[in-house]
Amino acid sequence: MSTRKSVITGPRIVLRKPEIERVAKYLTTPGAEGERPPVLLFTGVDGSGKTTLLKQTGGALNQKTPWAFVDCAEYSPTDLPEFLTEIKVQLSRHCRGFGRLRFPRLELGLAVTKEKVDFTSQKQAFRQLSELVENQIRHRPKAVEEILDGIVGDMVGEVFTAQTTLPAKLLRAPTERLVTAVASRALSSPSVLRREQSWYGHRDQRLPYPPIDELAQLNRWAHTPQRLRQRDKRLVEALLADVRVAFDRGRSARSRRYNCVILLDNAHTDLGRAVLEHLQKLRRHFQTAGLAAEPLLVVASSRKPLPGDALEQHPLPEFTDAETDWLASHLPEEADPRLPKLIQLLTGGYPAAAALLVNTACRQSPAAEGGIGALLTAEVDDDAVATATVEDRLCHNLVEALLKQPEHRPFPDEALEPLTTCAAARTQEEAEWLAARYSDSGLVDPDLLWQSGLWDEERATAAHALLRRLLLRRLARRGAGQWDWETVQRGLRDRCREDGDVAGELYYALAGGELPEAARRLTEYLPGNGIAQTWLSLLLSVAEAPRMAPDTAPSTPFERQIELTRSMAGESPPHLVQVARVVAGLWLANDRCTGPERADLHREIALDYRRIAVHGDQPVELHNQADRHDELARYWS
Repeated sequence: MSTRKSVITGPRIVLRKPEIERVAKYLTTPGAEGERPPVLLFTGVDGSGKTTLLKQTGGALNQKTPWAFVDCAEYSPTDLPEFLTEIKVQLSRHCRGFGRLRFPRLELGLAVTKEKVDFTSQKQAFRQLSELVENQIRHRPKAVEEILDGIVGDMVGEVFTAQTTLPAKLLRAPTERLVTAVASRALSSPSVLRREQSWYGHRDQRLPYPPIDELAQLNRWAHTPQRLRQRDKRLVEALLADVRVAFDRGRSARSRRYNCVILLDNAHTDLGRAVLEHLQKLRRHFQTAGLAAEPLLVVASSRKPLPGDALEQHPLPEFTDAETDWLASHLPEEADPRLPKLIQLLTGGYPAAAALLVNTACRQSPAAEGGIGALLTAEVDDDAVATATVEDRLCHNLVEALLKQPEHRPFPDEALEPLTTCAAARTQEEAEWLAARYSDSGLVDPDLLWQSGLWDEERATAAHALLRRLLLRRLARRGAGQWDWETVQRGLRDRCREDGDVAGELYYALAGGELPEAARRLTEYLPGNGIAQTWLSLLLSVAEAPRMAPDTAPSTPFERQIELTRSMAGESPPHLVQVARVVAGLWLANDRCTGPERADLHREIALDYRRIAVHGDQPVELHNQADRHDELARYWS
């Protein structure tokens, strides 16, 4: 066994360097006085790498600045106290140069909201509330000592390293205990500990409210369902106040850098949206009130863009060719070196799909040798299904990611087969026509078709394009019957013919296997007469038609091109066969499951483009296309 094969563990992780650098810019570049950074929001469908990006960012921040990573999807809309507790715990982790951050205002607010106070008797209510506050304050000394352990340890180590040649560890322990004890006694004094309680009265804005009254109101909000948003807003405000105080003096305050980072995954959920809304409103209010900016940077991920003028939104791009190639750099030796290019072509760089295909190729050498078709039909372990293929897993995951959005009604499982039929349509309008035309089949209604986003140019991503390809493969595998491939393609072709849509008619004719008919009609239009668009644009749109063909064939793509057009040799006009070879070649090249031996196919396409250029009214366009296919031949060599 070769060394390369022995270390195969799966695909590498692709670092999202530009996005991580965008976060780092805010951490390393000082902001203007009082300036609050925007919330960085990275958007993309499930499987686009949002969570991985946030975790990579957290790894880059480790021991450089306090940070927290929280998945909003793990919390219900009413769970904000638990959500903030998790943020507090993670931000309190010891960090070099910062020690441990303290959150006394937030902790007091959380403590007050836990137990419901009975306000039937005002006197009894305030006694009970005071006990909650006192209990929280009574436990502060021990917490102060734990926090000081990290802070004092860093300080003592730095002092002794600078002042003596003795090892710091020999002097550090007893000095730490002494300094911690003195500082703990000072910080646990009533005047210091009650400072956090008094904050609820003035909230850094010179408000005249008695703190106990404000805490009583917070308790009522916490136990009144209609007032939970007010509770949540006050607790978020306490968190921001604690962060502001933690950095209001010393070197970090003078730098005006954003020294604290919160990473929020799945911010499109109800809780995530509420948190971002509270954050934006509070920061706008603080800006107006003239409060010092809290050095906090929030980085979030979302399935879709969210409203908010304080959000800096960045769609997460698909993998580039280079990134997919890097992901696949651990493929087994038996794999064709052009396999990463095929994976990129099929998936469009959709990260989750590219990773699954690469992982399958790494773990199953026979599948890696067989190209895309073998990868898609390879078996994978699936908890829900006894035996499932990679294609099944991809289709299931894409349906979950794209069709079962929480903001829409769930996409019904029984609608998948009807949607498969509609996938044959080029446009939303044609899909709706199919749904209406075959109403007795139980096809999905137009609302569900719109929800899928498969035909929406603005919403469609590489993931949408891949799902439609997989649905078309499902349609091609159907047995002969009312809803088989040929019946559906023929129905759409006839509709386009009735509407005078030449491009649509020839597109569906080619999809139905009528290559000679499509080539003859295109040859008739070659001078550029009788069509509303240029001949080249008509050709390219027709050649986008899907193929109902096996995944693998004994012949190469070039040989298959010649086989498809051999019957037309000798027909007139003489350049008909050359047009047919261009159509067949583009048709095969556009099929994502065509094998990697594509170089000769593109050379033949380039040659035939130059041969037919003299018959067209815009020969320069055809020569440019020939040059493009010469480049593609080199790419696939």
